[in-house]
Amino acid sequence: MAEEKNLENRIKKWLTEKGCYWVKYFGCAYTRSGVADLLCCIKGKFVALECKSSVGRLSELQKHELEKVQKSGGLAYCVSPKNWDEVKQDIEKIMEE
Repeated sequence: MAEEKNLENRIKKWLTEKGCYWVKYFGCAYTRSGVADLLCCIKGKFVALECKSSVGRLSELQKHELEKVQKSGGLAYCVSPKNWDEVKQDIEKIMEE
């Protein structure tokens, strides 16, 4: 869990430094389950980021929610320490558009 939280904090710091809008989504009894950890608006594009540790896996519900974002025209990523650099490059491409 600490690895996941550390990654999330790094991503939030990076997004803030880049001037991106983001909100941390907290799941509880009153909110919808499966929604990504970070909901972002980057140059007018909706981006959902689900943070996982290097051994973490998406639940079926999380997969479904990320697919719904993609079908709606947004971008959705499951981000881990292994692929953060690749996701960051994708986001930087959006920023350059």
